[in-house]
Amino acid sequence: MDLDCQRLLKIKTAVHWQFNQYYVVRMEKLVEKLWKLEKSQDKDKIYSPIVDIKSEIESSCGVNIDLR
Repeated sequence: MDLDCQRLLKIKTAVHWQFNQYYVVRMEKLVEKLWKLEKSQDKDKIYSPIVDIKSEIESSCGVNIDLR
């Protein structure tokens, strides 16, 4: 593998790792928010983090999720 290909591979790996770290942190925050809302009596606000989690999964994985 030539030097340019090695550099590109390292950059691609670093970008992929950064995205994964961001994604994990974002999902943890959304799940924590959902968990707190489940414990509270304010059930009307619980739908928002569910939709956010659904959107995150759909956009990053390309998987469609039906909430019905």
